[in-house]
Amino acid sequence: MFSKILGGVRHKSDGFIKKNIKSKESYGRLKWNFIEKIIISSSKYPGRALSCLLLFFSFIFTGMHFLRPHIQPLATKWLPHWDKIFDWQTTLLGGQLTIIGVVYPLVVGLISIIFQKKSARKIVQAAYQSYSGFMLAGLSGLVLSGFILLGIFIRTFCSNYTYAVLCAICVIWMIINIALSVWFFIKSLSVLNDVERDRMVLRFLTADVLAVTLKKRVSDMFSAAPLASKLIDASKYPHISVEDYSFERDFTVITKKGTRNEVVKDIYFVPLKMVFFFINRLKRREENRLSFAFYHPLEGKNSEDHIPLFKVRGLSPDSFFVRLMKLCFRTARPANGTVDNLWIIRGMLGEAVDALAAGDIYAFEEALDSICRDFTAIADVFSFSNELEAGNLLLIKNDALWEQSFSQMFYGELYRLNSQAVLRMALSGRFFSRCMHLPRILFERRVESSFEEISLGMTYSIYAWETLMSWGKLHVSKVDPTLRQTYDELVMEFVALWEGWPDSLHYKIAKAGNISLFHSSRVEHLRLMPDVLMHAVVAGDDESVRHAADMFNRWLNRPTNDSGHTGLLIWQEFFITPAIFDGDEPFNPKNLSGTQTIHTDNLPEHAFSNALTDVRLCTAAFLLHHGSELNADVLRFTVDTLLSGKLVDNTGGFERVSLALTKSSDVVDVLIRITAWGRKNSNPASGWLSGMIRHMSSQHGKRMISGRIYSGNRLSGISDLYGEFAELMMMLSSVTGESVSNRFKSCLSAGLLSYGVKETLAESLQQTLAAVERLKLFRIENGKDVNACKDATSALLKEYLKLLTKSMEQDVLSLPVSVSKVDALSRKVSEMLRVELPHAFPFNQFDELSYHDELESSIRLPVLLSDDKLMYTEEMRHKVVNQGRDSYLNIFHILRKQIFDRFMFENVRREIMASNLSEILDIASKLPDTEDGDYLIICNQAMKQELNYMMIEHSRARSDGVSLLYYDSENRLTLRGVHKDLPLEAYSIYGNHDPYIVNCRAFSKFRIKEPAGKSSIYFSFEKHPEVDSRILLRANLEYMFILNEPAKIRFVYPVKPDMV
Repeated sequence: MFSKILGGVRHKSDGFIKKNIKSKESYGRLKWNFIEKIIISSSKYPGRALSCLLLFFSFIFTGMHFLRPHIQPLATKWLPHWDKIFDWQTTLLGGQLTIIGVVYPLVVGLISIIFQKKSARKIVQAAYQSYSGFMLAGLSGLVLSGFILLGIFIRTFCSNYTYAVLCAICVIWMIINIALSVWFFIKSLSVLNDVERDRMVLRFLTADVLAVTLKKRVSDMFSAAPLASKLIDASKYPHISVEDYSFERDFTVITKKGTRNEVVKDIYFVPLKMVFFFINRLKRREENRLSFAFYHPLEGKNSEDHIPLFKVRGLSPDSFFVRLMKLCFRTARPANGTVDNLWIIRGMLGEAVDALAAGDIYAFEEALDSICRDFTAIADVFSFSNELEAGNLLLIKNDALWEQSFSQMFYGELYRLNSQAVLRMALSGRFFSRCMHLPRILFERRVESSFEEISLGMTYSIYAWETLMSWGKLHVSKVDPTLRQTYDELVMEFVALWEGWPDSLHYKIAKAGNISLFHSSRVEHLRLMPDVLMHAVVAGDDESVRHAADMFNRWLNRPTNDSGHTGLLIWQEFFITPAIFDGDEPFNPKNLSGTQTIHTDNLPEHAFSNALTDVRLCTAAFLLHHGSELNADVLRFTVDTLLSGKLVDNTGGFERVSLALTKSSDVVDVLIRITAWGRKNSNPASGWLSGMIRHMSSQHGKRMISGRIYSGNRLSGISDLYGEFAELMMMLSSVTGESVSNRFKSCLSAGLLSYGVKETLAESLQQTLAAVERLKLFRIENGKDVNACKDATSALLKEYLKLLTKSMEQDVLSLPVSVSKVDALSRKVSEMLRVELPHAFPFNQFDELSYHDELESSIRLPVLLSDDKLMYTEEMRHKVVNQGRDSYLNIFHILRKQIFDRFMFENVRREIMASNLSEILDIASKLPDTEDGDYLIICNQAMKQELNYMMIEHSRARSDGVSLLYYDSENRLTLRGVHKDLPLEAYSIYGNHDPYIVNCRAFSKFRIKEPAGKSSIYFSFEKHPEVDSRILLRANLEYMFILNEPAKIRFVYPVKPDMV
């Protein structure tokens, strides 16, 4: 109740479970009814139940005692032989002792003996103990027996009426115990019935075990990420930063003192949001932004007696608001009511394990049917769909870093069952066959499935194929025709199973109207196809490889050509990819002719066809990468089959296949399509090709030992296979040479590719070209001359690059300059000016360096800079390192030159003749009137160069007390003087001026104009008069500075150089 009022996490999780799970009809069929709830709750807490029963009888006894004047006359009138009840006490005692001492142990012992050697014994007995209520009935009987015996002593000092009331209570109690015993016997007999027992276990797992466990996991999920769970809306507090977690070190961890085992049990969001609201109101006028982050469970505890609650930055740990926020976190010891998922799953699979061990195929099939029925019922109960998301609570993981969800553990145990079933191949192939079909059966029996569940099912279908291939590699090579026949039948059965997955997806998902899930699931099915082929290739069995390669090329699985007309040209259909499922539209009115109309309903089949071609090419490249580890004949057949796209097993009917790769230009075009629309940063769901390569490298690469750090043992994506793509191009090249394909030329002329994509393509093709130049020989011998193929492929790639570069140059000329990017440059350079100017000489010497909305008299500084036009267009996607740095440095040097020029051209107090730098330094070091704050400033290129040699010579002279030049504690070059040391500032970029000495008090004020809401520097752009690929940036800055006094001394030449 307290959590409900304060909006606690526990209340939110209870509400989530009640709204999304307990309100479902499927949960209603499995939950306990009212009587069953009472029995199970009392069996779980028998001491609490007996306390309530004794309290109930105490109320009855008290009421009968106070109502004695009214009850005793009625009892005498209507029950004249009421005293005979005294004689039944021994009978009640004997009957109760017989039940609890003889009958209960016999029944419980019988049930234990029946399930003694069963793998499902633990879960069945746990369900039986809760559901039968024998703990409650037995304990109630024992207490009643003790109560009856106690009544014998009570009889010696109480009245007949009082003893009669006690006897009546014993009779009522005995009736209750008899009812409990009847319930116990009925439920004990139902345990012997397979159907009733399975239903009891299913209801026990759903209502008593998983519901409690998953409720805790939902609560932990809400506590770990309140913002991601939509419990807090951070946008309502714009002046403070609220995050789910942060690993930055400048946060202060707020803790609460408690015991070692305590954790955060609940978070009260209503008062916490109120604290955020008041902090947001108070901080809205402050520049320093307060940050708040919840403490993530993975960060651990640094102290055993202090519990971390949250983190803050910009707020004192002892502040009033922090104390208020600490009150919003309730800590307590964690409950021990959850059950290990593995214990549940192994109980569900227990009967199948026993039947497999006994070699009983019929019992094994019945057990698998029971497993499918139970898991689908549980999964349907805990699936949910609301306005925000859809999923399944069985997929929620624990806080542990490597913890698996319930569904992942379940499929993991199915994999182990597969591994045991394949060992029974000599007895019957049906054991493994039934296990192999389980993932698809589970999917087809579900009412609705999420993408993660479908992906799990298909992945573990692949694991079944892997198990079969591994077994075949070890056993089929032996001379045993029976095993060979069984193996071949199972291979063909898996082919039919895997090719049937798209049909299941179509009828379960697409027919239900969830087209988006259907498309994602089909792409996932295609992503797993290389695994099927790789397992067969590694096993090395020719027939399995033929089936796998044929299944790969037959993936489109269309007996008729009913894809429909898209309204696109053939070259346009070539660039349709699965990115369209995420809203990417490769063609817009600019890329189409006026008469073209796109039929979007017919695009998916072309996307799947092109995706299959992309996967074929990537898989062939991956096979080449591992060619040294594979059989040469198998490798040659597989790569040739993948490139050709032809079917191995011709059915005689119409089969739809994807594009055949017969020329180098075909491979280049497919690689361009992969690079253009297969990047994760542009289309998150279409970046699956690099992910597929990483997955294949992890599954089929060199095995590694856990805990060690390896480098270069895994492929990261497409970029690691450029060498293999280059070899495939050379394998398909023609000695007479090829030219750029018409589809790529049409793509460029239609403007289908943006400048950023072209830039990426150019980089990819350059790397491929470099890989071609490095290639010395083919990994698959094909009878072609390597050098001739290399020359032809290099010429082709150079032609592609030439067209691409020319198109990019034309794009730059036509691209408009982005005003927003120029404005961003203004803000960035202005920020650099604000941050860095106060720390640079001579600006750090001014008494005042400030910004003002208006200046009475100011200097306008128009700086004209030249830069690449591309940097300021919307096509420039990637971040430019140190952008704006050159612009800032130009402005900074101009400002500093203005100050130095003022000292140079104004009157000076005194001039001293000096002919060279050595003489200047000698005179300056002996001046008697130098004082603190004096600086020697040299703005002369020749003197600066001479000084550089002297600086090298004196670079180690810091504290010897002798050298003329040394570096002080602030690492400033300093001239050692007889009376005072002079800091020395030397520059070579501000003209050839006479050196001079100035005191820091000369610098008074430096003011910069910065209108409210605007930047101090405003950039405008204009066309470059000579180079079309560049623009001119005009930096507008208004400033003023005031000097209090002129330079003290200027060193002038006796004879000016221009007068010689």
